[in-house]
Amino acid sequence: MHPDLQDVSVVVPAHNAADTIEAAVQSAVAQGGGVEVIVVDDGSVDDTARQAARVGARLIRQENGGVASALNAGVRESTRRFVTFLDADDVLAEGSLAARRRAVSAAASPAVVGVPAGLLYEQHTGPVEPDVLASCPLELSLDFYRSGGFFPTAYWLMLVDRRRFRFRQPWFKPQLKVACDYEFYLSVLDRWTVPVVQVPTVFRRIHPRNLSVSIEGGYALRDRAVSEVRGVARTFGVALPERLVPWETRWHRTALERWFGR
Repeated sequence: MHPDLQDVSVVVPAHNAADTIEAAVQSAVAQGGGVEVIVVDDGSVDDTARQAARVGARLIRQENGGVASALNAGVRESTRRFVTFLDADDVLAEGSLAARRRAVSAAASPAVVGVPAGLLYEQHTGPVEPDVLASCPLELSLDFYRSGGFFPTAYWLMLVDRRRFRFRQPWFKPQLKVACDYEFYLSVLDRWTVPVVQVPTVFRRIHPRNLSVSIEGGYALRDRAVSEVRGVARTFGVALPERLVPWETRWHRTALERWFGR
């Protein structure tokens, strides 16, 4: 048991995620210590809600309002001091919450981030072997990115001490359709230097649905998503790598090559 997790909430926004939500919730519940897991069902028309409730999540249902709306709803409804987030198709690494919870308690900032543990490759039957990332900076600030630095943190999994985190409401900007979590991350780094937890945090799942901007949505949707991310970066004076699109980076390109058998 991890009694220090009794004051942690995990918010999981979900839209038509019936195929993956069970594994996501189970990975959060398995962290131990009575962690609160909140799934915000953002207007799903599949079995997402039933699957989430069946494996122990507290369920909130709303009309489809987008990721930012779902994240903000989860923050409002959470009852614990510490809040973190998990995508409905990702899986927390073992010990992820405990490591981040300890780190934020010792930190001068009200938030910490982790690093990806690797990728899960799915071919309808489930995940295959992960690729584990190594080496990461001890802490990050906006100056790191403004000076041209780049490191693939799991920024969407920032863990926040809400008692010390009082700079805006709502946390996520609803007008951002893709980059709301990235904007939130940079907003925090604009105010604090944030520790990076030196343990694997999350497995990012690679499957056809979360590659929709490259496969199902076509180039128009992909370009719109990339444009929004770059717009957020410019607002904070951050220069992103020339190859921003996930499948163009080495880490994700390797994943796609395995997925398509190339």
